[in-house]
Amino acid sequence: MIKEIQFTPRGEDQCQPAYRGRNGSADNKGIEVMTTSINAVMLSPINSRGVTDACFIEIPFEHLSDVIDAMREAQRSHPSGVVLR
Repeated sequence: MIKEIQFTPRGEDQCQPAYRGRNGSADNKGIEVMTTSINAVMLSPINSRGVTDACFIEIPFEHLSDVIDAMREAQRSHPSGVVLR
């Protein structure tokens, strides 16, 4: 399974999605979410040219719920008040 999530363009006064690789920081237009043959989910940034870049985060299935819970908690505790769909 491969799914691309494209981020909505942000205003100048808002956070601009980015990532840092070995060559420095780059604009992040979205992420690619993919399952691997070793029972993991791999997240890769999509750069400003719309291409998946060479870095990735691999999360084993058995820890995926923990990562999702931590991300939801980080969002809930942020003062912006934005709520997950």
